Amino acid sequence: MRRRPKESTTRLLLLLPLLADPAVPDGAPARVGAALAAVGAPEDTAASTAEFLLARLTSRAWHDPAWTSPLSGS
Repeated sequence: MRRRPKESTTRLLLLLPLLADPAVPDGAPARVGAALAAVGAPEDTAASTAEFLLARLTSRAWHDPAWTSPLSGS
């Protein structure tokens, strides 16, 4: 079964928040912007929205599995 291009772009956008690598490849903003436009985002703001989303991914706090939580009983 061949995937339609829109399915691939939708999957990329759905998986975007799950990316764990703070290093964003050079072509990522263009690809995410194209994916946003493909699913209906306004083309004039898709590139800036992609850059914003990717910047948020790289600036968020990352969980260190060595940290313990008082809530977990560790």
